[in-house]
Amino acid sequence: EGGFLRHSFSKLYFSAGIALIVWYVMRKTTAGFEMKLTGYNERFARFSGIKAGKLAVWSMVASGAICGLVGMFEIFGLHKRFVESVSNEFYFDGMLVAMIMRYKPLGIILMSLFFGALKVGGTAMESKVGISSELIIIVQSIIIFFMAAEQGITASIAARRARRKAALTLTKGAND
Repeated sequence: EGGFLRHSFSKLYFSAGIALIVWYVMRKTTAGFEMKLTGYNERFARFSGIKAGKLAVWSMVASGAICGLVGMFEIFGLHKRFVESVSNEFYFDGMLVAMIMRYKPLGIILMSLFFGALKVGGTAMESKVGISSELIIIVQSIIIFFMAAEQGITASIAARRARRKAALTLTKGAND
């Protein structure tokens, strides 16, 4: 019963395929390199001859097309009819997952599955056990905190090691 898009695995295959296409474009093509360069430093990209404005518009068009596909999967697969509140906070979860996994497609696929399991588990946990599904937001917040703090913690540890090494060098130099 139903069409091809109503089966969960077909949507999963499509999503993985889209992620692989995005990976290929971003890693193996000139356009992907230009997009990354523009994202890192738009001014440098413009001075290098890249049309940053045009590239940004095409990036948004591609992003919108991917979002449209996700909406299509939601409408045809889950609801089987038009619903006004289709994309209820998907944008936030999508950006969050992409940033946590540092825009690496395989990691994004895995983290998306994890976040999906958290959402489904939170709903089931609330209905069956009576524990608030807001606990899932707390878990997501902890993940975000540690991912955001990772760079600061790494830099702090590196600075501490450099200070210790400098102190040891000074101590050895003073003893000679």
